[in-house]
Amino acid sequence: MSDPSNYPRSYEYRAGTKVAWLIGGILFLLALCAGVYFAGRLNEASILPTVFTAVVAAPFAGLALACLVSAFNGRLVLFADRLEFRSYFKTRHLGFEDIERTQNAQNLFGVFVIVLVTRAGKRFTISDFGRMDDIFKDFIDRFPNKEEVAELEAESAHYDAVVTNQAFGGTAEERAANFNRNAIRVNRIGWLCLGIGFWAIFYPRPYLLCVALTMSIPPAAIAVAVLAPGRWTVHENFPGRLNLGALALIPILALVIRALSGVQQVDWTAPLATVAILTLAIFLLILKVEGGLKPTKVWAPLLMTCLYAWAATLLLNQMLDAADPSVVPLEVVGKRVLDGDHYLNLSPWAGRTREDDYEVVRQIV
Repeated sequence: MSDPSNYPRSYEYRAGTKVAWLIGGILFLLALCAGVYFAGRLNEASILPTVFTAVVAAPFAGLALACLVSAFNGRLVLFADRLEFRSYFKTRHLGFEDIERTQNAQNLFGVFVIVLVTRAGKRFTISDFGRMDDIFKDFIDRFPNKEEVAELEAESAHYDAVVTNQAFGGTAEERAANFNRNAIRVNRIGWLCLGIGFWAIFYPRPYLLCVALTMSIPPAAIAVAVLAPGRWTVHENFPGRLNLGALALIPILALVIRALSGVQQVDWTAPLATVAILTLAIFLLILKVEGGLKPTKVWAPLLMTCLYAWAATLLLNQMLDAADPSVVPLEVVGKRVLDGDHYLNLSPWAGRTREDDYEVVRQIV
């Protein structure tokens, strides 16, 4: 890195950038020509041509000139103790002692982009100079990277939160070991819950066992969090606590799909009351686990709770309904097929006041 033979090292704009500047300059020139042509067709006695040329054409000419010059301009020169950007308009010097850190270092389509932040708070973006070679990488590595520093700080804060969480044990070593052990268990159980959710979505056979297992995952996660306060969370990512909420996402989605595809609810009065009560009960348990939620973070868990309560109510009502089917005389008014699904249009029945469509199996039609 300190080998004098490496410096000064010059980096020019890559070919693609030069072509882009050239195209931009040509487009601005075409716009300028079109504007001059339009102005020339106006009444010569009018002041409009002069105004147009001064207000519109002149800036376009300036932009075209800037683009064309930039196509052959711009050179980054790396010295042993400073960085220079040389152009026809201005040369900027940036000493290494003035650079505090780097950030957003990345390669976009083979072209490196990096932001240099000075001690005065100014930012300089370096881009469009091709690939990053070893010498320039050594230059970048001299300075701390904002993302790396933030990651290290987050890891340190997370570790401090774990070793101070008394719910995981008595000593710092015991807490860290228990946390890591539980994190591995949650990860393994997460894969199991994911598999059960996909099972319920794509091939729910045997149906009762599949739906029952899927339905048990969300309340089981909440129950574990309630019974071991301080260890778990089901929504917020608290430092030093493990999140069980992710275990229930795919199972809830699977239950909603099963309810939509397998249950056609006729009477909504009783189910809606049950859904409301179940939603309130589950949400109160979530608030107990989380120790309260900010108003802006209430909607996501409330929505997931409503979806689970709705799907679970319909599916449980379907699976546990042992009553004899009711026989109601009615008239088939019409029938239709939509996207392969068969529907019968039935006359009003059981207190209904209008005809309605009901999905049925093909054999009935």
